[in-house]
Amino acid sequence: MSRLAAATRALSTDVRLLDELAADFASIYLTHAVGASPCESVWLDEDGLAMQQPMFDVRESYARHGLSAPDWRKRADDHLVFQLQFIATMLEAEDGISLQHVVRFLDEHTLRWMPDFATRVGQRAATPF
Repeated sequence: MSRLAAATRALSTDVRLLDELAADFASIYLTHAVGASPCESVWLDEDGLAMQQPMFDVRESYARHGLSAPDWRKRADDHLVFQLQFIATMLEAEDGISLQHVVRFLDEHTLRWMPDFATRVGQRAATPF
């Protein structure tokens, strides 16, 4: 059994673990105590600022496929959630060309910053999940 499967299975029975995961979630996404922004701009912008050129580049990628983030004022277009949703949408398309677009998007965007984000979260989060 994979570590992810085991961890997921444990979630349904371990209330303490759920509380610890909730605290990790808050540290990453709400209070930013982990210091690992889930937005591409922060990682790729020279000054580490949110909602910079990388966000607009991601927005253009979405638009080329008729997609958009719901409201950049609430969550930036280059947020991890939207990037993963975009990738999933493209992988679900049956047009045969989408895999090429996914690979390009990953190379140009997600894989340029995701390893650093994941490393920082892994080093600073309280839970191994």
